[in-house]
Amino acid sequence: MTDHILQKKTQKLYPINNDYNYTFLEKYKEYYDIQRIYNLLNYTKLNNILYTIYLNWYNFEKKQKSNLIYFKYDCKPDEFNNIINNFIDDDYSISIFVINNIIKYYH
Repeated sequence: MTDHILQKKTQKLYPINNDYNYTFLEKYKEYYDIQRIYNLLNYTKLNNILYTIYLNWYNFEKKQKSNLIYFKYDCKPDEFNNIINNFIDDDYSISIFVINNIIKYYH
């Protein structure tokens, strides 16, 4: 069911432990392993991931008008969770986009 998610590879985690309980993918937990994604985020500088998602979406969004995302420098875990939750806005395909960008960030 998750063929559209990038293949799993070993990720290098850095010693940044945010220790935050993210919720932006809770609606999709039956489709993919959200805890794995949340665990990655707890060892990541969130503004780097947010910027990656922002840039990739900006390049895609220029061709069509759709959900908007904004970049926030020095993003805290709760702010990141809110930004991504508003960006996904119950859209399964955008959730895939976000997950793939998070995974690609580590490859």
